Amino acid sequence: MAGKKLVFIELFVENEEEERTLVNRVLEVAETLGEYDIKTVIKTIYDDEAISRYGILISPSIAINGVLMAIGYMPSKPELKDMIVRSTLRI
Repeated sequence: MAGKKLVFIELFVENEEEERTLVNRVLEVAETLGEYDIKTVIKTIYDDEAISRYGILISPSIAINGVLMAIGYMPSKPELKDMIVRSTLRI
């Protein structure tokens, strides 16, 4: 049996309120991923240099496993879950 699939989620935010809302949403979604055998690692990024490497001009934005998935909006829980699950698929 293979181990859990590890998913790195980077949250690009401008302020603490945005961070708190987005982190809570990601954590709530992460709790529902047991059936997919997925473990998430979440990192919040405020650093302008790191943000500019992705070419992000507006926040909040989300990168999953190094791929920018949402720019300038907070995805819904179902959309976020779909993004995370899709990031583990091998096509």
